[in-house]
Amino acid sequence: MKKCVFAFLFSFVSAFAFATDLFVKEFGGGGAYSNISDAIAAASSGDRILIVPKSGSAPYIENLVINKQLQLLSATNGSMFTVQGNVSISASLPANSHIVFDGMQVSIGNITVAGASSVNPISVSIVNCSLNSGMVTLTKNINATIANSSISVPVGVTTTPAVQFSKGKFLGNVVSAEVVGISVIDDIASMDTTFIVGNRITIVNSTANTGQKGIYWNNNTQFFYISNNYVNSTLASYLGTITVYSLIDIYKTKDGNNASEFNNILNNTLRYAASPSSNSNISFIGISSSTALSNRTNIFNNLIQFPY
Repeated sequence: MKKCVFAFLFSFVSAFAFATDLFVKEFGGGGAYSNISDAIAAASSGDRILIVPKSGSAPYIENLVINKQLQLLSATNGSMFTVQGNVSISASLPANSHIVFDGMQVSIGNITVAGASSVNPISVSIVNCSLNSGMVTLTKNINATIANSSISVPVGVTTTPAVQFSKGKFLGNVVSAEVVGISVIDDIASMDTTFIVGNRITIVNSTANTGQKGIYWNNNTQFFYISNNYVNSTLASYLGTITVYSLIDIYKTKDGNNASEFNNILNNTLRYAASPSSNSNISFIGISSSTALSNRTNIFNNLIQFPY
């Protein structure tokens, strides 16, 4: 057994023994690259790219294509580097690749997976990041970790969620969207649990629309654990005739088979700030389900606030 453990540790260390740190900074020089794309092209799988924020938070104006296992990190502790452009993750990455973004601000642009509706099983981590006017769209078979980040949908986008993913962890984020905050779609069948915990999600649409949702669960291949989120609307009033507004909407569920397999909606605060006008016919729903929830779904200690 000791020989097996040693062999595993040796192979693990060997895989990262030759990883390199590449640097990007304004104007380049001193062995650093002047733009991120050149550093990506020069990097090998497993390398880290450390990016120095430009003076005055000026952006690196470029579209990024991540086609190998890389970490893109801010080189300055406590400061973000800024990208103006789209960040595209290749659908042809080898299985078990892990892409990391840490300390990246996207001023205008999206983080997406290019070219496929499903990919080899890979992991994508987006931590301590900010999308000021863009969306995160990750496809099937990606294990996502999105934490301590802010995502704001561009004004006027009413058909695309701020964040779409299929499994993983969504923790401590701030999300702003006009219609849908988070959408969780079907994944490859598994017995895992997706965690949506400690987020602040705001619907900011200024007009009446049917189908507004803070959290939209459309996945029957994962269990869900939705807890300690603050989901609210900032609308002052509704002038439409019929609006269905669900702050948490469960469209599908995965049923458990034993005592330890449950879906959970716990300790969330769901708040409506808007009051309908006198000629409106509006349905506000805190927690809704389009399908029958099994007796293995726990819904406890949620606070739903109405303005009237």
